[in-house]
Amino acid sequence: MEDATEALMTPREVAIYLGMHEETIREALREGRLPGVRLGRSWRVPARLLNEWIGRRAQSGERSVTNTNLGMAQKG
Repeated sequence: MEDATEALMTPREVAIYLGMHEETIREALREGRLPGVRLGRSWRVPARLLNEWIGRRAQSGERSVTNTNLGMAQKG
């Protein structure tokens, strides 16, 4: 059973942690490209899952986390 006290991050905290725009993180969450859970109208990202997600990208050779390698199309 998982620890019920696991740290949950807001999209804003994730954006700061990754050095990305908050709306990019929200869009990735909505599209299922970033691990997260919806609690009512709010998104939360378990810190452990985020770090595992980053680790998988590092192992696959991706050196940065951008809109492109989040699997998101560039707008504009």
